Order: sequence, then structure tokens, then C-alpha cells
Amino acid sequence: MVPPPYNTLRTVKIGVSPQWKTVSQVFTLEKKSPVPLGLFLILDGEGNIDFRRISLEELSADAPVQKVLLETSFVETPRNCSKRGTGTFQGVLPAPWNQDFAHFMKAEASTKIVNLGPEHFMRFDVQKGAPQFSAPVQGIEAGKNYRLTAYVRNQTGGPVKMSLRILPAPYTTLAAGSLLPGQTWSRQTLHFKVPEDKPDLPVALMMNFEENGIFDVVSMKLEE
Repeated sequence: MVPPPYNTLRTVKIGVSPQWKTVSQVFTLEKKSPVPLGLFLILDGEGNIDFRRISLEELSADAPVQKVLLETSFVETPRNCSKRGTGTFQGVLPAPWNQDFAHFMKAEASTKIVNLGPEHFMRFDVQKGAPQFSAPVQGIEAGKNYRLTAYVRNQTGGPVKMSLRILPAPYTTLAAGSLLPGQTWSRQTLHFKVPEDKPDLPVALMMNFEENGIFDVVSMKLEE
């Protein structure tokens, strides 16, 4: 039994996911607790959750710590981002993602959350032009390597370009890669190398569509 006052020292949230995934978190305690500690699993909501294993292990002081700069579940907390201008976007996006084309580009796209049995994902429907979407990213450093992992089903007519781009003009692309098309779900990994001469300016993760069609996505994670 863990004694009162039942203070919570650290937490990790496990988001909704239609497929198996590994969730990890590093907890740092500044000093030894004077009372016994316990690991609690709190189920907040109805439905099913499956586990293969839960483990807690001690890390040495010099163990490498995974640095996650952006992690998005596209099916959690979507908000309306519809916009009509030179182009048109109709639908929802999870924070911090935004449409980044309707104010200047002749393109049309829409999104919606899809529930098909155990599958739960966001669907992008690109109808016209080459729409783009962006999410600001903090902590991108010159000369560093970054990895983007995305669980997607790209049924557009071509690759979907993912890039790290300087946010203000001249919108310089620092590094880029492509999510390849296919008829089935796949976990795709891209590696970005940021140039040594990166300017000290804000950076965004960009998603650019080059062909019309359907693009389904569950999650994306950018890490150093």
C-alpha cells in the first residue's frame, strides 16, 4: 500500500491508437522520496485498452535521452481549421497543425476523422492543386540529425513531401523527404540532416501534397 498524501510526481498519457505502439517516458526525481512510491495505471474513459508489457527501469546518469520535438496523434482533439480564400480548406486538424495554402494558393482539400471498426484515423482528401500544411517546431538546431516517423496510408497519385522549412520568407527548406504511396498502412521513417549554416529563425514541419487523392494518417513523431 502506498501511504497518503498520494502526491503525483510524474505522469505519462497514452493516447488513442488503432494499432499497437510503444509509449515511453523518462522520469527524473531530484531527490529520494521519504515515503514508498507506487506506479499507478488510471483508466479515464470507457472502451478497450490492450497491453503487452509495462516496465519501469533505472537509467544511468549518462544514458541517452530521446528528445521528441513534435508528436501528433491526428485523431485526438481535432479543431475546425476551415478557410476559404484563393484556395479552400474544409475540415479539422490537431494542434499545432494548420492549413497553409488557402490565403494564396489555388488548391482545394478537406479532412475528416474516420472510424472503421478498429481503425481510427484522419483522412485528407486532396481535390485540386498542391495544398500544404504546417506545424511549428521548437528546438531545431544547426548540424543536428532528426527522424520523422509516420503511420500513414498514402493513396494519392504520388509521394507526400515532408520537410523542415524556415517559417518566414524566403521559406528556405532545410531538409526534406517523401512519404511514399501505397494501398496499405505503413510506418514510414524519414531522416533529416539540418545544415550547419541554419539561420536563427523559426522552423516548421511542412506537409506538401503534389497529387490529388486520399491520404490517411494516424500519427507523426519528430525526434532528434
